[in-house]
Amino acid sequence: MLEKEESWTKVIGEIERLCSEDVGRNIGRMAASSRGGMEKAARSLALSSPGRVAIATGCYIPSGEPPSAETDGPIGTVVLARVLQAIGHQVMVLTDPHCVRVVRAAFSAIDDWLDPVPIGILTSTTPSPVFVDGDAPDLSLTHLVSIERLGPSDDGHIRSIAGDLRDDVSGSVHLFYEQTTGFKIAIGDGGNELGMGNLEAEIISDSVAHGDKIRCVTRCDALIVAGISNWGAYGLASSISVLRREVDVRRVLAPELHHHLLACIVENGAAVDGLTGQMTMTVDGVSEVRLVQKLVEVAKLLEN
Repeated sequence: MLEKEESWTKVIGEIERLCSEDVGRNIGRMAASSRGGMEKAARSLALSSPGRVAIATGCYIPSGEPPSAETDGPIGTVVLARVLQAIGHQVMVLTDPHCVRVVRAAFSAIDDWLDPVPIGILTSTTPSPVFVDGDAPDLSLTHLVSIERLGPSDDGHIRSIAGDLRDDVSGSVHLFYEQTTGFKIAIGDGGNELGMGNLEAEIISDSVAHGDKIRCVTRCDALIVAGISNWGAYGLASSISVLRREVDVRRVLAPELHHHLLACIVENGAAVDGLTGQMTMTVDGVSEVRLVQKLVEVAKLLEN
């Protein structure tokens, strides 16, 4: 049994390393400081009894052409939701009014492969999510996962990676995340996302531009710092499959699926690249070729 545990830890550690590849933000020290978060998150989700999991996602880009949610986050949310359903968890998704179009487009892309996933919207005036696609689910959650979801800095304001205020377009998702009980997992790539409060302030301040101003102070139980948040979600889904061998992640790691999801959120949701603000088949300025190569690398790790 000890040998198996050591094998699990080694493989998940390699997945975490692959998914934390820096794409130009200088996150190396942040990723190193959060090492082990991937395994902690995977173990909580994979080895616990089936429960109720809320995934919060969506990052709005007001300067986008058009203004819309970015391509990072919703894709990883769909992939993780599929794997969580496969091991028995009930899944719901939380977002804000500005991002719901892209989130819906992501789930519509593979609605034939998922049980219905309720999507809850939190505005700046609603302390609890409003579910518009059916009956409200049970909100006594066992887990909350945030994927590329911004949170407040030490002055209480939410800021973009460039330091611009985002309070007026963020709804109250962060408040729900902070105030709701359950095991909290956070995936981010820039320092201003929920969960980054786990890192020492000077690590973020010294690593990323505007770090002292944008650093989110909200903490979590398991933090995953990834080069791109979608990569972190793919990594978490893959790590769950390491612990639960009955879960086949080959389809969710398939380049064809990634292309389909990205195309659907761009074409049907008007999603934009978070770095360029353009409706392109890119994530944070990273080409689709490089995005897919990461999935291929993770899949190879799972072959052994």
